[in-house]
Amino acid sequence: MSASRWPPSVRAAPRAPHCRPPPQMRARPFLLVALFLPAIGAALIPGGELPSDRKRLLKEVKIRSNSPARTAFESVARSSDPSAFELACLIAAEETYPDVTHEEMRADLARCAAEITSDASTRLRLRRLFEEKADTTSESQRLASALSATIFGPSEMADVDAGMFKVSTPSDPRGALLHEVVARRSGSAFTLSFIYMEAAALVGLPLQPLAAPGPPGHLLLVPRDEEEPSFAVDVFRRGRVFPLMPTLRRMYTQKPLTARDMTLRMLHSLRRGYGESMDAVRMIGTLDRLLVLYAIEEKSDSNDKNAAAREAERRKCTRQLVECILALRDVSRAAEAHQIIQSLLNDPSASAEARRLEPLLADPWLHEFAA
Repeated sequence: MSASRWPPSVRAAPRAPHCRPPPQMRARPFLLVALFLPAIGAALIPGGELPSDRKRLLKEVKIRSNSPARTAFESVARSSDPSAFELACLIAAEETYPDVTHEEMRADLARCAAEITSDASTRLRLRRLFEEKADTTSESQRLASALSATIFGPSEMADVDAGMFKVSTPSDPRGALLHEVVARRSGSAFTLSFIYMEAAALVGLPLQPLAAPGPPGHLLLVPRDEEEPSFAVDVFRRGRVFPLMPTLRRMYTQKPLTARDMTLRMLHSLRRGYGESMDAVRMIGTLDRLLVLYAIEEKSDSNDKNAAAREAERRKCTRQLVECILALRDVSRAAEAHQIIQSLLNDPSASAEARRLEPLLADPWLHEFAA
């Protein structure tokens, strides 16, 4: 894929502009004052007037919230059978709007997946041509091995960046955005699993993700069409493909992760990254989309055994949304922030989040604009 298709902020180049924090990430002292000392922050804004920099940030927030990608994201998320790859594309499309449309991005990502499958098919043909003894592994497992070698590099070259993509650290938000991953050829193992599944589907090998034992967030990819999967792909170990013995197959027949589950994980990764960098603009967009998904999940699966944990995460996201609204002094959402604080204070199960937000009720700005 040609990096020139992307706006300057996401092109891959040594020491490119996107490697430096954007303005909203560099203005940390001002955001910290408004976020943690709202009374002082309000005093720095006489008459409620916003500094030009903050006006620009609010304009960015509104552009993102009104983008076609945001509307499409909510529509796809509410559909009966959403696509995880499509939702991931829409998350990325909002980051580049209006420079790159969702349709242009989707086409480029499709070309990248086609490039992977072409390379993997060539590897598989060469393996058949030069193998010295009969291979007893299934055709599906062979194909998965070829895909892993293309994306991550051959297993025998584990210390060499011989694959199409490098695995980046989870803390970098760019590694959770598909357009950044494709442009830079580097991404988190979790995000690369989206690309892996899309490429596998193109060659007739539909895979599905399963939560796996091990570190938090670890997952495996297994064949969707097999009732008891015969092999698994570990994208967190450079795409290692390993057979599942009959005695272990039952461990991998659990309920697969849904498209919404995968999207929640991606958005939480972005939430952590934007929180560390104090990027309030992108943080608000991420939290808005997380809350949309939590509302859908609450209606669609009321018997979820993880409902309590999900509700705790939802309340945390709600609290962080209020903090971002107050940090940016977003007048259009002041009433929403005030209502959220009141609802958390009236919810006995949300005492931890309510205690953190209660001092914000003393902010004169909130009382002035929430009326």
